[in-house]
Amino acid sequence: KSNSFCTLLVRPPMSAPVVNTPAEVAQKAAELEPKLKGKLFLGGDAPSAADVEAFEALLGAHNTGLYRWVKHMASFTEQERAAWGEPTEPLAVAKPEKAEPKAAASSSKKEEGKGKKDKAPQSAVTFHVVPSSADVDLEALAKKVRTNKRDGLAWRTHKVAEADGAKKLVFHLTVADEKVTAEDIENVVMQYAPDVKSTEVAQWKKL
Repeated sequence: KSNSFCTLLVRPPMSAPVVNTPAEVAQKAAELEPKLKGKLFLGGDAPSAADVEAFEALLGAHNTGLYRWVKHMASFTEQERAAWGEPTEPLAVAKPEKAEPKAAASSSKKEEGKGKKDKAPQSAVTFHVVPSSADVDLEALAKKVRTNKRDGLAWRTHKVAEADGAKKLVFHLTVADEKVTAEDIENVVMQYAPDVKSTEVAQWKKL
């Protein structure tokens, strides 16, 4: 191995962790790119400790949410990512509850308020599924995915979308926020892993 690559993989002492700047991460990625051209792993077809060292030097250890995000982002082409705009939904900010005006409120208003509190929060979700290859029958895959029944999850519609010559499935579903998470949906789809390359929650909108 070259001295430059060994230098890249040197870990700092546990007492003094290094925080990579964006420029440093970009430099490390640029150094790794030619080493991975035409290969699955740094050593060829089989993974090794060198792959773990390089991976954690870029993304850290045990960052499962970050790893999932990187996988989703990589499933889109550079052209698709360049076309994305600003987030469509702002982050939800909890609002303080208004004080009750008076104890003498009408019974109809009390019942109305009770109904709102009893209603379980729901969200409308748009979920993308990228196939493992162009040979995957997307309609057949969608049919299998939709056969999965789960409390709090309702499949609505699906379609096959295409961008830059690559096809993917787009599912629209409704979920009960207290019963279903993004990971739950991903786990349902990843049962069919041989046909699935990656998944992504494109939108999660509170109803």
